[in-house]
Amino acid sequence: LTDQPFFLLLAPVALLGRVEAVRRHRVLLSFLAVPVVANFFILLGYGDDTDLPFLPRYFMYLLMSLAILFALGLERLAVRFGTRPVVAAAALFLIWGATANARLCDRSGTVFPRDYAAALVEALPEGSLLFLAGDASTLMIDYLQYVEGRRRDVHCGEPDTYQEHIAPIYAAGKLPPQPVFANFLPGGLPSGLRAVHTGLVWQILPTAAAPAL
Repeated sequence: LTDQPFFLLLAPVALLGRVEAVRRHRVLLSFLAVPVVANFFILLGYGDDTDLPFLPRYFMYLLMSLAILFALGLERLAVRFGTRPVVAAAALFLIWGATANARLCDRSGTVFPRDYAAALVEALPEGSLLFLAGDASTLMIDYLQYVEGRRRDVHCGEPDTYQEHIAPIYAAGKLPPQPVFANFLPGGLPSGLRAVHTGLVWQILPTAAAPAL
């Protein structure tokens, strides 16, 4: 957290809050120690680089703990210097932090998710079933369909929906009436079926059939 001036100023106040927690809030201090210990063991288990994009979500517990300690530090400063000057300083501090990081956090010009979602669905035949590996892809297509009104004829689901509703149809030797696609490689297909990689998606077809894309 020390790579930004915002946190360099926040840290001393949070440290003061930790001192207050030791003095007057022992139960709270024990509670705050839980996410620190949990994050330590989570970090020990992150040996695979493919998991790194999901790592920041676990730091949210640490940031919440830091915010509580920051509030305790402000309480101590308010006792020492008065409530009004501390509230005013804290407000200026938060406004400065928000404005200093606004450009870093602004993603209004980021169009890759929308473009990727469009690339997934635009070439699909009408009425296709598209199964997506997780909500990262699902939410992008939800935006495309419900906000921009594009390709609302494509019906989307996730792997558990595929396993529950589509895989049994294949296991019975039948085919769904709609073309079936997925952005992951479907496993456990019975003999007579194959998954054909067509661009960004896989299409599930009888062995002798030609892909639709």
